Amino acid sequence: MKENKKLLLGLFASSSNKIEKDYFIESQKVAEIFAKKGFSLIYGGGNIGIMKAFADIFHLYRRDIISVITEKLDKFGVGYKEASSEYIITKDLYQRKKVIIEKSDIILVMPGGIGTIDELFEALAQKQLNYINKPIIIYNYKNYFSPIIEMFNKMIKEKFAYYSLNNLYILISNPSELDYFLEEVFFSSSK
Repeated sequence: MKENKKLLLGLFASSSNKIEKDYFIESQKVAEIFAKKGFSLIYGGGNIGIMKAFADIFHLYRRDIISVITEKLDKFGVGYKEASSEYIITKDLYQRKKVIIEKSDIILVMPGGIGTIDELFEALAQKQLNYINKPIIIYNYKNYFSPIIEMFNKMIKEKFAYYSLNNLYILISNPSELDYFLEEVFFSSSK
């Protein structure tokens, strides 16, 4: 494990409270794995959706939570200030993504809407161009991201992307796969 530095999980995830309950239950299981392993959280700062489900677990485990929220969203009152150990307000979504990507040690993309997909593509593009070199986990619960993975394969097949595109991310579908990756790959390579 990395010494003298808190490990920061960068989370990109849904801000919808209208999704099926099982997404929240699965998200709490995933959040608990990271919190138990000593990670702190940096995320979009929301008090709604999967974002809040994660923040609640990290708060329960007394982990640091860095909320990065835009001025506009903060004015809407969707910021989770009470759970945050640090609350960063950015001027726009681009700056919010930039802060989360730069500060995180590992990036986790949970199911989400267009904003989450934008964040995923931004992180992948930065990794492809060597602006970052950190794991990007796509959590494919209920095959949520399978259509995107199919699109990646089509891009490769039709020569719009190199096969190495598939090396930019780790596709994980359940908590045991996540635990295995963290213990056998992430922490092992950090020693």
